[in-house]
Amino acid sequence: MSHLAKTGFFFFFFFLLRLPVTSNAIDSLEAVLQRPGLSDKETAIALNWLGYHYWIIDPVQSIAYGTRAKALGKMLSDVEVLAFANRVIGVAYWAMADYDDASNYLFSAVRQYQAAGDELGEANALMNLGLVSAGLEQYRRALGQYFEALSIFERVGAESRVATTFTKIGSAYSMLRRYDSAAWYLQEAHERHSKASFDYGIGEVLNRKGVLAALQDDYEQASKLFHESIFIGLDVNDQHGLAKNYADLSMTYIQMDRLVDAQSLLHLGVDIAQEIGVNKWLEQMFLGLRQVYELRGDYKQSLYYYDQYVKLKDSLQDQQVINNLVRFETELATMNQAQMLAEKEQEVVTNRLIAGVAVLCTIVIVLLAYILIVRTRIAARERERRGVEERERLNQELEYRNKELASYALNLAQKNQIFEDLQQEIQTVKKEPGATTLPKINNLERLVTKKDQVDRDWDDFKLRFQHIHEGFFDRLLELNPQLTSNELRLIALVKLNFTLKEIGNILGISPQSVKTARYRLKKKLNLDPENTLNEFLNSVDR
Repeated sequence: MSHLAKTGFFFFFFFLLRLPVTSNAIDSLEAVLQRPGLSDKETAIALNWLGYHYWIIDPVQSIAYGTRAKALGKMLSDVEVLAFANRVIGVAYWAMADYDDASNYLFSAVRQYQAAGDELGEANALMNLGLVSAGLEQYRRALGQYFEALSIFERVGAESRVATTFTKIGSAYSMLRRYDSAAWYLQEAHERHSKASFDYGIGEVLNRKGVLAALQDDYEQASKLFHESIFIGLDVNDQHGLAKNYADLSMTYIQMDRLVDAQSLLHLGVDIAQEIGVNKWLEQMFLGLRQVYELRGDYKQSLYYYDQYVKLKDSLQDQQVINNLVRFETELATMNQAQMLAEKEQEVVTNRLIAGVAVLCTIVIVLLAYILIVRTRIAARERERRGVEERERLNQELEYRNKELASYALNLAQKNQIFEDLQQEIQTVKKEPGATTLPKINNLERLVTKKDQVDRDWDDFKLRFQHIHEGFFDRLLELNPQLTSNELRLIALVKLNFTLKEIGNILGISPQSVKTARYRLKKKLNLDPENTLNEFLNSVDR
């Protein structure tokens, strides 16, 4: 490749640094990889920048590109390529909430940037380490790393990175409840990003300002800021940022008692988080859905999403153990290779000593792996115990609500019985002498036989029933739209496990009439003789 061609190639990469994170930049980089005659270093640079652009869209793909670049960097013994590759992979692991792997790769990147004398790269990696500390909720440590990176950015004149670091510092101060400091840094970041027209940075700082507003209970302002950040995220295709915004906005909606909006937003966020593999937001969304459905009285759905949260936690813990074991096996394989080389170059005594060290290291590694597995199992059992307690609590709540509803129905039956007894007493009095009281008795009779109050009582009962068994009547009417209001009343009482006698007292009919009504209802619902009405109703109440 000619000198002019190489100059043009590297100018192209400089141009890509200034592009927003869009599919256009990725398409341009992938087109570069298809160009004939690329050297290994040029290929490694293109791979690293692809990984850099991919982490907000697909962190797994970002790791794949960074790993390919790292392999080329090792082959070339190029410390700059290796440093950038480790930073790309580390940030992708941070996005996936794998903080152990993120820390290992980013620490390697810091050391390699220092060895190469690249202060800007070192500062970027330090700032990324701050993100890992913040993810672990070690906000004071994160602030130390942010300020260390900031001093380098200011010294080398990296204005855009200064603004980005201000955003991180403001976010950390928010979580430490130092709201005045947080507001100052976030406003400075907003102004600097706006001046540079850096949309991605503006979207990020708007989200952090929304978090700050929510922490101060200003949910209207928080909602407005999250919406603005979402519009920018859609424009620059920031899937990671969108997932965070959906999670944050849904939590705000819950505080504002906008449960339907929160539910819709959480389901949308779950789809995005699952697609790009961002488990830290997925966990938050599962917990959010659990809270929304519990507040709406749908305890079965609440329990379902709590189970999803526990399963995700368990799978992440299991994956971490697997990652640690793979790392141990790799280290052990490296030690074995070193031992084989030593056997060829050193005397028998030295070989035995190395073999002893290798055995000791193997024992330590296996012991550490065993400890990790035991701790993981203990943690899993503890989560399972908490899950069982939570299920019992939700089931007890549902059982309590059903008992409350049954008590209401029985009170309604007693009330109706009083009305019926009073009406019979009036008929007895009317037959006795004393015509002067007859008009008053007739007026009293009209009041007693008035049906409006009974209908209102049943309407109130129906509302209470639907609140506890949400959507139950709607699903029944979908199966058979011809069901009458009297049949729905009977169904509700059967669902609450009342006896024939109790149902008869509530409805004001004989137990035999109830039995006949149940038979006709089964026939109308096209149920087989071997299927009980209770089993059918339980299947409808999914």
